[in-house]
Amino acid sequence: ESTLVKTRPDRDIYKYLSGLMSEVQLHGPKGRLIDLGAGVRDDDPCFPFVDAGWDGLLVDGDPSQTTKWASRFPQKDAKHNIVSYITSDTVGDIIAGNGFGSNNVDLLKIDIDSFDCYVMHKVLQITRPLFIVMEVNVKYPPNIRFA
Repeated sequence: ESTLVKTRPDRDIYKYLSGLMSEVQLHGPKGRLIDLGAGVRDDDPCFPFVDAGWDGLLVDGDPSQTTKWASRFPQKDAKHNIVSYITSDTVGDIIAGNGFGSNNVDLLKIDIDSFDCYVMHKVLQITRPLFIVMEVNVKYPPNIRFA
């Protein structure tokens, strides 16, 4: 069952997601997440989960993110911090190559400001996350619908 949630800038999405997640069985005591477009530029809804100790795969195409992640998450093991451009051709290898390619992902976020729908289509062939957070631009809706 899926639910579309429209968020406003003043809404605390971490609190909302935490409430939803408290109602399901997570994959482990802390949870696992994939964050595609994990730049330390603005409020990323996955970052509070990483702060809470979740195992996370953080991927961003900007090489400067390596030092920003180290500063933002000093306690996090950097082995799952990947600098790579994300396309539908590369995302499968990135996810599977880092041990996140099975159905043990609790939260997936995609915000890569390009062909997010094509990447989502590929990701869903690899894993089935319990929750998905995805940026959409209602001014330019895609011609593809995912349910």
